[in-house]
Amino acid sequence: TVTAANAPAGDPPPLPVKVDNKRLPSFPPVRDQGSTGSCVAWATTYYQVTHETGLVRGWNAKEDASEVQKFSPSWTYNFTNWGAVTNGTWFVEHYEVLQRHGGVLWHRFPFTYSLAWPREPEAWREAADYRVACVQVLGQLSSEAGLARMKGLLANGHVVTFASAPGLWWTRKVENDPSTGDDDELAGKAATVYLSGSTNCTHAMAVVGYNDAAWVDVNGNGGLDPGEKGVLIITHAYLARP
Repeated sequence: TVTAANAPAGDPPPLPVKVDNKRLPSFPPVRDQGSTGSCVAWATTYYQVTHETGLVRGWNAKEDASEVQKFSPSWTYNFTNWGAVTNGTWFVEHYEVLQRHGGVLWHRFPFTYSLAWPREPEAWREAADYRVACVQVLGQLSSEAGLARMKGLLANGHVVTFASAPGLWWTRKVENDPSTGDDDELAGKAATVYLSGSTNCTHAMAVVGYNDAAWVDVNGNGGLDPGEKGVLIITHAYLARP
């Protein structure tokens, strides 16, 4: 176990070079949010709460054909979208629902585009068994200390939610650094680079890991320059487009 997230003063323990928690049995398969603005519900309720509960209870969300070990994003989304099925929402309201009422399992209330709430009393009673105890916010992630705290959580098997503005992203591919083999699994894959300048965060996602060996040629000059090593691994629900 790596404890960098809560390490005492002094030199923190070394972190792994790479972590990918979406490979863990408790992390559910990626799914489609359709044309709804339900990305926060998917990031928090489906990905994060399913995964964190699975870590504690030994669930295997990847081999869950009966949908009894995944939480439905419809539960928190329908509470927080102000009665409009396509509206976007924000993290605070979702976590409030999860803390006060818990989460409803997918088989009780599958994700749909309706505005309904579960009508089975058993769903409400069962949800209380899965109430979230507390929610923590990570700050100063642009600093080395803040980034180390997040990587420490990831190295301990957890996932983190966040929001960004994909419209301000631009894409490069992960290059192959011949000096290491730790980047081989990502070489050739697309990597997004965020251009700062907007606080209009329009899409919620989950950080599931990182790879400090991955090289992204940000400036496109073909050489390895400072600031071009290391990526975060993120996942999100697919977006259906008209």
